[in-house]
Amino acid sequence: MKARALLLHPNAAALLSAAATLLSSWLLKHTALPAAARVVVALLVVPPLLLFLVLQLRWLRGRDELQQRIQLEALAVGFCGSLVLGLAAIQLRHAGALPPLNPGVAWSAMVALYIVGFYLACRRYR
Repeated sequence: MKARALLLHPNAAALLSAAATLLSSWLLKHTALPAAARVVVALLVVPPLLLFLVLQLRWLRGRDELQQRIQLEALAVGFCGSLVLGLAAIQLRHAGALPPLNPGVAWSAMVALYIVGFYLACRRYR
């Protein structure tokens, strides 16, 4: 794969997004910045995430119909499954049965459910 194509791959943008998130979190936790600077640092994660979104859509549009269908099903399982788990967690939190959850747990659940959806869709279309 050419270097330019590698840099424009959604996975490169995802890694950049993860790095920006780690850097932003570290700076917010370990530095004493003024309020305005804290807002700017907190929003450092947005541009890489937008880049990821654009590159992911471009990548997806370049796939054949079967691969698009598999991705659609995987995203549907990830989104709908996350919605169910999220609403259940909120209700359990209101009932006092769960402690406050870290947003990273929700993100991890989305990724895990996407992977499950991808696996199921791949099995279906073998």
